[in-house]
Amino acid sequence: MTSASNFTAKYPLLSFILLTYFITWGVWFSLPVFAGSDWTLLSVLVGIGMGPGLAAFIMDWFHNKQPIAITRQWVIAFILIFIVITIINISNLVIGNASSPMKFATVIAPGLSFIGVLGSIMAATVCAFIFASSVTSINVNIRKISTVNAPVRWWYLALFLPALFYLLGYLFLWVTEQEFNFFLDPDLTLSSWAFYSVRSVLFTLLIVAVGEEVGWRGWMLPRLLQQYNPLKSSIILGVVWGGWHFPLFINGFYTHSPESIVGYLLIGPVYAILYTWFYIRTGGNLLLVIVLHTMMNSIDLILAPSPSIAFILILVIGLVFTDKMWRLKIVLQK
Repeated sequence: MTSASNFTAKYPLLSFILLTYFITWGVWFSLPVFAGSDWTLLSVLVGIGMGPGLAAFIMDWFHNKQPIAITRQWVIAFILIFIVITIINISNLVIGNASSPMKFATVIAPGLSFIGVLGSIMAATVCAFIFASSVTSINVNIRKISTVNAPVRWWYLALFLPALFYLLGYLFLWVTEQEFNFFLDPDLTLSSWAFYSVRSVLFTLLIVAVGEEVGWRGWMLPRLLQQYNPLKSSIILGVVWGGWHFPLFINGFYTHSPESIVGYLLIGPVYAILYTWFYIRTGGNLLLVIVLHTMMNSIDLILAPSPSIAFILILVIGLVFTDKMWRLKIVLQK
């Protein structure tokens, strides 16, 4: 334990990255053994591998020995999130899940099974632990997950900026007279789309965004900003973040070829710059970053594809120059 503590103290960022990859890749690469090629079952089990959030608390435990406080608040938060995630995952098993609303129209549910139910409970336990522990963490950056009070304009941006990107993409398709639709096809009813969308947003919020952002923006980014300027910090984090997704291309959760990981390594820094800018501008408000992450991912899930990345890239370039993100010192706004 002493040697591990010494290594993590000397190389905290490297230790966090290695630990994050070890947890996530260890789980995600093994998922086909338990889920086969069933996408719904994969989506239920993927929450077990939320390495960034778990690694953040393990790293703090190495140095603080008591990174969280098991209080009444912790227990209540854990129970509530555990119940909600379990319901979501059991619903996925019984009703089915898919990577898009169009595929959801014809999905075949895997049904309840020992692996499915056990995986649902394990994923709910991991993600509920990350959320509850964040609320009572002694790490002030992580504890900002419960900072609800923020100027309304930042809530508007977190909730609606991703939709604006997509609308601009659809507008581009319309102006260039290309065919597109928002989400419906003959086999998908509005009620089915609404159910799929609400469940997808909750899944993304409580499992993906919380599980990732507690580690990426709650733990890793503040330490990067102590050493590097926001631009360099974002590029480093973005490459690590993009590469972290690699097993999803292998286990079948992502339908793209494994070579598509190159795209993630390039897009990761773009999104990371946007999130870093948002994080700094909101005074390190982790909750708002989680909401932004949720909406960015959810738009991709519930609407038809749109060339929105071009508009995101334009905005990010503008933010880099407007805020001079290559400067060395950053003062977080209160």
